[in-house]
Amino acid sequence: MATKFINKSKHYKMNVAVKLDHLADNVVKRGVYVVDKQDSLYKVKNYFSNIVIIHDVPFKSLAHRIADSLNKTKNPNLAKTNISRVNKNLDQYYKHKNDVMFYEHTLNTTKDTFVACATESRLDVSKALLRHAMKQLNYIWSS
Repeated sequence: MATKFINKSKHYKMNVAVKLDHLADNVVKRGVYVVDKQDSLYKVKNYFSNIVIIHDVPFKSLAHRIADSLNKTKNPNLAKTNISRVNKNLDQYYKHKNDVMFYEHTLNTTKDTFVACATESRLDVSKALLRHAMKQLNYIWSS
């Protein structure tokens, strides 16, 4: 016979049940994080408690990297600091994205050359800061 004989006594079954219980408890303590789509944005949430960890993530790939990283991490303090950094960078990303849209609209509608020049310089700065926020988001969760 190619398979190994396994003792299936009552004691063995109880031992396996205890080990499985312990394993399940460890999984629940650690958490399982999944990506959920909400309108055109993504959110990372705890699968068991449905608590949203990070919301309004603009990119699917970033949301999956965040969830994978949270699932792999064994240090919850590091995960908390990364989550707070992501939230700050997401706030910056949306602020500058909104600024870029506003400045482009102003450039398209203004007839004053002074306003156009000032708006163009602000647009360049906001585009640079938007790219920087995107790089920071990718840097935090690139592993």
